[in-house]
Amino acid sequence: MAKKIHHSFHEVHGRGGEGIQPHCIDEKERKATATVVVGGRAKFPMPDKAHARAALARVNQAKPPLTPAQKSKVIGRAHRMLGEA
Repeated sequence: MAKKIHHSFHEVHGRGGEGIQPHCIDEKERKATATVVVGGRAKFPMPDKAHARAALARVNQAKPPLTPAQKSKVIGRAHRMLGEA
């Protein structure tokens, strides 16, 4: 059985009424929907619009930091998913 990845309370419920409510995804879905792989780990999965909004909000907080090309890839994909591209 795939390991579930649970989001923190603030990611699920939002801070200050943001309303970001990504669902929990398993490791298989994370890898399948990841935008970039950093240090051997799938980063910024976007199976839905909630994850795309969360990615835009957190792209500059990535650990380890993303390269400019990786940031551009994440931002572009998020905008496409949100219908803004």
